[in-house]
Amino acid sequence: MKKDSTFYFEEAPASRAIAHFAIPMMIGMLVFIVYNLVDTLFIGMLGDPNFIAAVTLAVPLFTLTMGLGGIFGIGAGTYISRLLGEKNYSTAKNVSAFVFYNIISIGIVVTALGFIFLKPILAVLGTSPGTFNPTRDYAMIFIAGFIPVMLSFALGQIVRAEGAAKVSMMGNVIGTVSNIILDPIFIFLFGWGLKGAAFATVLGYLLATLFYVFYLTRRSKFLSLKFSDFRMNREIAKPIFLIGLPAFLQDAVVIVVSLVQNNLAAAYGDIFIAVIGVILKVGMLPRALARGLCMGVQPLLGYNFAAKNVKRLKRIMKLTGTYSTVLGVVIFAGMFIAGANVLKAFISDVDIIALGTPFLRISLVSFLTYGITFLFTSLFQATGRAKPAFAMSLTLLYIFLPVLLFANYTIGIRGYAWALPVTDILTMVLGVILYQINRKKITATAIVP
Repeated sequence: MKKDSTFYFEEAPASRAIAHFAIPMMIGMLVFIVYNLVDTLFIGMLGDPNFIAAVTLAVPLFTLTMGLGGIFGIGAGTYISRLLGEKNYSTAKNVSAFVFYNIISIGIVVTALGFIFLKPILAVLGTSPGTFNPTRDYAMIFIAGFIPVMLSFALGQIVRAEGAAKVSMMGNVIGTVSNIILDPIFIFLFGWGLKGAAFATVLGYLLATLFYVFYLTRRSKFLSLKFSDFRMNREIAKPIFLIGLPAFLQDAVVIVVSLVQNNLAAAYGDIFIAVIGVILKVGMLPRALARGLCMGVQPLLGYNFAAKNVKRLKRIMKLTGTYSTVLGVVIFAGMFIAGANVLKAFISDVDIIALGTPFLRISLVSFLTYGITFLFTSLFQATGRAKPAFAMSLTLLYIFLPVLLFANYTIGIRGYAWALPVTDILTMVLGVILYQINRKKITATAIVP
């Protein structure tokens, strides 16, 4: 049997299986971060700050689109892993076909609505007279690409759920690298400016989607995109939406919370907003690594849960928890010692560096929590625990917002800075509590081989 199918699920040593699934996911997330930085660099070279603002204002559209893809990708991915663990291969084909055709159908509707309500959408995004036209130009092209963006994310997730982690990574890399290559060609060589950046983004996702479609139609062993395998029934839809909808709500909450954060930060002046922006960029790396590691092992967790292999499930949990904790401690220590030098890599303004260094060190506390939090979230999603997964996905809403508002108005600027680390600590504690509550349900029917 091919090593990209059940070998890593069942036979490979746990450490090797974790590496097989997690490393490609971590690489894919790092590549995506590089793309975001490079894309911003190219657009910045156009010399118009309104262009950067336009792309920033359009971020909620991207978040919404990825969230819609995540309903099917994350929900179906965890379900497929469990189906493979149960050796229920025919239903796995039904699920993958369900994802493909539903995204196309929903994508057509959402794209049409995007064009019909474009002006109100631009108003909600916060455009001004100076940013309205560039945001409109960028958004129109991105809206036209809703379907490949959603498909790229969702198909990458279900391919990884099958065990083809490297294939999932390759699709991600193909889309990102082609985007980076096409950016300067479309922006400068063709003279399309900001529109060129939008075209490069959409085309990158389209190429990734085509790659996944080729794999699923020609190489996949357990999945299918054949219309004859498409089934529209409750038995398939319910497990997908039970896990997928909380993931989507998490993205929706991120949009709302970001708006509140920005408004509160504005009260402290432009320099503080710049500080927060740089700190968020610094935090992208450890967050992506921890999330990539824990999301990477999600298929392993779901498969062994369904296969009732509690010994292997616990081994994978223990090793992943150890790896993610060590990773967080190392990055925390390195950045704490480096201090101002970390900020200097992103910005040269001495006032921002002086103000930002203590706030950077406060934010580093979050790095110690990411691994455990993401691990429990992945476990709940992988094992179909909808309620704890839902609870973990909305902590920004019912923990962070109250903490942020209380700390900001009682302590001030330092309270604002401490709000997210405190939230991350409380979220990690919540994950531990929810795991203890659900531990017997996860392992009760498991059989030690």
